[in-house]
Amino acid sequence: MFWYSWIGRRVWFYELFQFFFVDKRVQRKVTVEDFWDRGIGREGS
Repeated sequence: MFWYSWIGRRVWFYELFQFFFVDKRVQRKVTVEDFWDRGIGREGS
């Protein structure tokens, strides 16, 4: 149990660091339509 909580604590700090200092956000807002068009596209059409 100690090992799991120790690893979980390390992952939590890593995720916060990545979120605030590494990951880049998009500058413009993405609409749901844009998301779906770029994601799976229009497979049926």
